[in-house]
Amino acid sequence: MKFKLNPAPNYHCGASTRKIMLELTIALLVVFAFGLFHQFTAHGMKNVIHVCALMLSSVATAVIVEMLWAVCVVKVNPVAYIRDSFPWVTSIILVLMVPANTNIYPIIIGTLFAIVVAKLFFGGFGQNVFNPAAIGCAIIFSFFATSLAADVQTFATPTKTIAATYGWVMNDPSLIGEFLDKFGGLWGLFIGSYDGAIGETCTALILLCGVYLAVRKVIDWRVPVFYLGTVFVLASIIGLVHGAGIWYPVFHVLTGGVVFGAVFMATDPVTNPTTNAGKVIFAIGCGLLTVLIRVKGSLPEGVLYSILLMNMLTPWIERACAGVQYQLGKKLLPLLTGLVAVSVGLVFAVANMIAPVVPEIPKVPEFLNADKHFTMADSFEEYPAKVVNKAKDGDYVVYKVEANGYAFGHYDDPEPNIFLITIDPASRTVVKVAYEKFNDTEYVGDNTMDSRFLSQFEGMSIDDDNAGVDTVTNATITSQSVISAVQAAVQAAR
Repeated sequence: MKFKLNPAPNYHCGASTRKIMLELTIALLVVFAFGLFHQFTAHGMKNVIHVCALMLSSVATAVIVEMLWAVCVVKVNPVAYIRDSFPWVTSIILVLMVPANTNIYPIIIGTLFAIVVAKLFFGGFGQNVFNPAAIGCAIIFSFFATSLAADVQTFATPTKTIAATYGWVMNDPSLIGEFLDKFGGLWGLFIGSYDGAIGETCTALILLCGVYLAVRKVIDWRVPVFYLGTVFVLASIIGLVHGAGIWYPVFHVLTGGVVFGAVFMATDPVTNPTTNAGKVIFAIGCGLLTVLIRVKGSLPEGVLYSILLMNMLTPWIERACAGVQYQLGKKLLPLLTGLVAVSVGLVFAVANMIAPVVPEIPKVPEFLNADKHFTMADSFEEYPAKVVNKAKDGDYVVYKVEANGYAFGHYDDPEPNIFLITIDPASRTVVKVAYEKFNDTEYVGDNTMDSRFLSQFEGMSIDDDNAGVDTVTNATITSQSVISAVQAAVQAAR
């Protein structure tokens, strides 16, 4: 009888599972704190309150579900059970992976899938096959992608913009500079001064947390190093084929949650291989799939599904790396060499299949266009607006207004933009203008959602027909749609 030995990957240290999970929780909360800071500085307190509500809803759902599972199924003390199953870790990671304008009910449903289907059905903590947070997030993105919270403002992410506008390739220096400037350049991407998922933007902070967790032996350094290294090398190949320059692979690493996924998700000891060689293979596979999904798939981020796909391959990687460790060298070297060669070959082939896309509409060199200044007395008969609802909000009155925009006359099945116009009857001024639903051109007309444009209406007297605003450059029609909506609310308020 032939036996294959695979020594358990155990080592003795002073850290308990509870201590390790505590340090992981603290690191995640640090990242969450930065997310709150960004939401406050970029969008105000409304976004902060909504993001906190998302976190509380997810954590409460996870804890309650696991306590019920402990009482009804496992029949143990529920408090003792959750102390050893750490449901909040899954919840925190899940919330950090979604944008701030996610509705609360998709978060609750995603948390239920993450905890019940991806974790408890497999036996609970330490026995799941797939990363639970990744499963929950996949459910949200697959079934609730268009379910966004009203009046919670966010802007287009870097990866969605480059995917939709430029087809993931760019070699025109003027376009590159213009594109990166929208997000503060590479430095802005590094420090997280742009919109994205709640906890995935600040690369600098996530890397610091990753170094700390690696030093404390909470995570294995091999996974993030080889994951990020693979993404950088393979993106460099695409960049070289198209003459994109060094900014291109750096952009791939800094955006779309790659660093967050490498530090907090791919390092999950339960769902990735246990051997050092297996971890390296797992990380390289994640990097390869991330790049391929980004440039040829319809999912700009790529990280989430690459990790789930590699979770499926973990048992095979474990079998390939089984045996006494000192005897594995001759077997694993050809395997790793072949994996690297296949990765490079695939990406090189894909790089030759994609071509730079030059957008028909130039990006805005200046945000507001003072040459196109409209007042409340101007008429926009081609973009009519109507008040469809009126509601009290404390001392204020909120008018829900539908206004035709760029979609009318340009789209086959147009829908109006929908606004919430808040007016103070006492001072007879406009308090706030916000979108409830945007239906014009994405990445162009949605620039009118920027506070630099909408804030022009704040404090405007409803009795002053000479009050006016500048339009957003290259979004004149959508700007007129907003003005028309404010005019309708003002007339109703009068």
